[in-house]
Amino acid sequence: MPRPLRFQGLFTPWTFLLCLRCAVSPLIAGDPGVAPGIRSLPATVELEADSATPVGPSGVDGTPPLSFRWERLLRSPVTPNAVEVGIPDSVGPELVRSRWQDRDTGVYRLTASNAWGVATGRVQVVVRRPALPVILAQPSLLNVLAGAPVETPLILDGRPPLRVAWWLDGVRLANQELAAPALPSRPGFAGGTLVAVVTNRFGGITSAPIRIQVVGTNLYRQDFNGRTAPGWNPTFTQASTNENRWGRTGFTSRLGTFRLTNAVAMGPVVFGFDVWAQDSWDGDDALFGPDRWTVSADGGPLLAAAFSNNDDRIGPSYYLQRLSLAPGVPQTAPRLGSLGLNPSDSDWIMSPENVGRVRVDSPYRLRFGLTNRTEVFSADFLAEGIGDESWSLDNVYLTRPPGELSWIRFASAAVAAPENRSEAVVVIERSGNVELPLEVRVTTQDASAVAGIDYVPLGGKLAFLPGETRKELAVSLIDNPRADPARSFGIWLLDAGANGVFVGQPFAAVAIQDDESPIRLVPGATRMPSGASTRVAHVERGGDLSEHASFQVRIEPGTAQLGADFRPYGVATNVGWMYFEIGSSRAIPRFHYATTPEDPLVVAATADAAWDGPETFSVGLDAHDFAPVSGASELEVTIYPAVARLRIEPTPEGAGESVRLRIQTPPGTTGRLERSADLRAWTPLETVGGTVVRELAPGPGGFYRVVSP
Repeated sequence: MPRPLRFQGLFTPWTFLLCLRCAVSPLIAGDPGVAPGIRSLPATVELEADSATPVGPSGVDGTPPLSFRWERLLRSPVTPNAVEVGIPDSVGPELVRSRWQDRDTGVYRLTASNAWGVATGRVQVVVRRPALPVILAQPSLLNVLAGAPVETPLILDGRPPLRVAWWLDGVRLANQELAAPALPSRPGFAGGTLVAVVTNRFGGITSAPIRIQVVGTNLYRQDFNGRTAPGWNPTFTQASTNENRWGRTGFTSRLGTFRLTNAVAMGPVVFGFDVWAQDSWDGDDALFGPDRWTVSADGGPLLAAAFSNNDDRIGPSYYLQRLSLAPGVPQTAPRLGSLGLNPSDSDWIMSPENVGRVRVDSPYRLRFGLTNRTEVFSADFLAEGIGDESWSLDNVYLTRPPGELSWIRFASAAVAAPENRSEAVVVIERSGNVELPLEVRVTTQDASAVAGIDYVPLGGKLAFLPGETRKELAVSLIDNPRADPARSFGIWLLDAGANGVFVGQPFAAVAIQDDESPIRLVPGATRMPSGASTRVAHVERGGDLSEHASFQVRIEPGTAQLGADFRPYGVATNVGWMYFEIGSSRAIPRFHYATTPEDPLVVAATADAAWDGPETFSVGLDAHDFAPVSGASELEVTIYPAVARLRIEPTPEGAGESVRLRIQTPPGTTGRLERSADLRAWTPLETVGGTVVRELAPGPGGFYRVVSP
């Protein structure tokens, strides 16, 4: 017979029941628990960039166990819905970052929960640049083209606004408060020593001396100290009395033209100028742009494209400037190429309530090496926006570079590379006297990409041996498994010593494409009848949704011609714009809130009046500046024509005559003959090809057509 079970020691069946009751007593006996409560979570916290300061409440009340979740609230600029992005590194009551960065600025929500309830709190985090001014890099020995400003600026950091005062040989230069000065234009000026003092409200710093030497032959210079300028379109006006800038004000996007006749002999020239993006310039902003500023010199291709000053979004917009100096390769490049910010409001201070909501001016110093072929040098300046932008010019010059020196430039001013590629490569070229030994000093500069997190910084000298004309500079990229927004950094040519002079932009923008955040072109109706409007595709993205981003849709004609055979809805050219809202995985058309939205993916096919056979065009994405394209980046769309609509009149009663219908299709093609009584419903009759004649018996009239099968 089995032995009875026995419990030994203190653990008895009754003990087990008592312990179980202790564990669940609040639920069984209705014992009150305390719901969570978040104490003293600040409304706004300002943090220094690169710090690891935690953010959180002074305490959290409530009956344990408590669980915590931190989320970043992403607010769309168009819709009020908040999108939640979890912060997996922060699982306690404190929001933790190993290294706070500019792009972490935003609104965060803490959720504390237990079995008795949930409590939430919000905090706005504003990440600031270091307070005191810092000179990250500067030239030391620099050849400057005659009539031109200093090519390489001080590369600065520190809390805006930064003020720069320049001294030349111990004498302060008047009206020079940007990161690079314009040199005196007095006859015989050959150079000197520059020193800068950079200040903000926290303090100041003095640069090392910069030795400069003026080289080359100036052909034209205009600093607009007068009310007019020779060779310029007379509709230009002086844009600013204090800066003596000349251009377009009062929110206009009209064309300005410069013609310089009989002033330039055959041969290479360098054309340069400062362009000021004034007040509300939005650049390629996903919602308010695209505001493009371009120049075409000597009838050649566009030399500069979209860049921006600031916008009115909530956020650190002075870090969100956009710059492109290579057609088709726009790069998000905060402050890259800019000489600094000039606040329109003299009382402006960077406080949390002002972040991203102040209007400032920002100048860009641009220069291009050209091969002039005529005795008339011409340049056309054009701003294309939505009619609310102002811009102006200063320090315009045309110079012949000295043949005895090496001429230095980037082969391309913008490159893009996926983050899973080990490195990004930019090419530096030289021409002119290539037999000289040459050392070019280079450095990298953070923009939206951060050194040590997104790429490996570099600095030093790049040596050209006699006869060498090309050098590749490789910057290592840092891959990570996260979905990130598009990021970029800059590479600067600081100086080229005594043997070189810059004839192009001394900086290049490098865009890092995130390989975890692809976008996708999803085909729709890739066959469409003529005379109809059809959505041919839509665009989706995955991964990180925390940025809004604009991109181009390119419509390339094939056998179908833009305008004659088809036209994207609201788009006048073969380039249309779309954008992703913050938190959105599906792109929407630009200006979708306007009366006539522009949607390049809705295509209207012209109703053909003649048989052309099936015609094609292609739709592609130009989005490599912020994310890779998953799958095909281009699709082909076929328009099959509906043509030869013939009306057959009713046969008069008693006439007894038949009607002859003659049909002809191009050799080797076939079509479907259809009939309709009212042009709404069509009945297929037969497939026809070549030349066909049909006798129609007397009777009621109707419509006939031949359509491509």
